[in-house]
Amino acid sequence: MESREVCTYAPENYPQERLLFSGLTATSKTTYSMLVAKSLGRPYFNAASELWQLAGIPGIPGNDLWVSPAAQVLQDARQGDQLDRELDQLLIQKTHETPDAVVDAWAIPWLWEGEAVRIFVQADLDTRVKRCMESSSSDVDITAAKAEKVITEKDNYTRELFQRLYDFDLFSDHDNFDIILDTSGFIENTPQKKGVQIATERFLPIAMRAILSASSKPQDSNAPTTPSSLPQVINLNPALVT
Repeated sequence: MESREVCTYAPENYPQERLLFSGLTATSKTTYSMLVAKSLGRPYFNAASELWQLAGIPGIPGNDLWVSPAAQVLQDARQGDQLDRELDQLLIQKTHETPDAVVDAWAIPWLWEGEAVRIFVQADLDTRVKRCMESSSSDVDITAAKAEKVITEKDNYTRELFQRLYDFDLFSDHDNFDIILDTSGFIENTPQKKGVQIATERFLPIAMRAILSASSKPQDSNAPTTPSSLPQVINLNPALVT
């Protein structure tokens, strides 16, 4: 599913380069990647939406995507890995056809062989559990224990899937990423403001600076590895970002 929003950042300042996001469950990578796409007026592709459509499951849940009854239907449809292979091939095709795409997908930063800015979003488990609970609808009963169970099971399933299909480790093989955004401790919801507003105010300026820096660096695979060419670790802990 492609979407394109009105840009709020000057797109001429950003090279027309693909931006490929990955990350584990409940790190807010979808929220952040959508914000980046909207801010630049770029086409946006989301792996979860594409996966539900390929599975033919109507009425894709919103924030309760992975804790809804339909999640088990999707899990059954994924048996045998064929659906996931189709998803990845579809996203590679869309990435190829769209030079300025923002892609929110688990495996594409590893599978895409062309140039791109690759961004991995991570957070500690406690932060992810809190996000999962806060983003769930009021009619969904989800405790911290249930949220942690859902997150851990989904992480392990996805990790084993990509190890089996493509021989990379989602948890640790991050050397090909230009930017690693560590959002541990960064909870978007407060009594005064809700998620997207806080993410826009605090996350977006930092992310856009990092993307511009990564987009501007030379693309030379033979260049020696130096500290400046290693992934940028950016901490969005509220104690550091005010």
